[in-house]
Amino acid sequence: MNTQLNDNIHKKSRDLTIFLNSNDEGVFYAGHASILVRLNKKKLAKKNKKIKIIYISENKLRAICKKIKKNKNKVDHNIVVSHESKPDTKIIINLMNDAVIQAKQTKIPEKCHYFIVEDNEFNLWLNNKITFEEVLGTRRFRYNRNPNIYRVEINQIYTNFL
Repeated sequence: MNTQLNDNIHKKSRDLTIFLNSNDEGVFYAGHASILVRLNKKKLAKKNKKIKIIYISENKLRAICKKIKKNKNKVDHNIVVSHESKPDTKIIINLMNDAVIQAKQTKIPEKCHYFIVEDNEFNLWLNNKITFEEVLGTRRFRYNRNPNIYRVEINQIYTNFL
């Protein structure tokens, strides 16, 4: 067994040496936590980060509800926020009655702005380390409107109150 392990290590190091000495573009899988990529004759190393489990507690939902209650402009619309690693776990904020719920569903509701935020920024926002306006400033999210109509009053709500 030890000799097989040594053979695999030598083979992998020989393959890596060949990849580094060549001018070919491509991807070299270096292990469970590292990838080496060459594009346009540039070498890029990428390390995979361990994804933290994001837990959405009732206290965090109440904090979002408290923020959204400051909004005096009642609109029949929802703001839906989810994180990248679990897009089917959504925080649904109803702007008409200031209700905030967590739901597991794949479909997004009618009349909503839907944000899929990267995990790190979602965690920071959920723990009140950054505001939602700062999340928007990082541009680390995807955004859908349903229906796809630009409405300034809704943009003001999620920019100013979340």
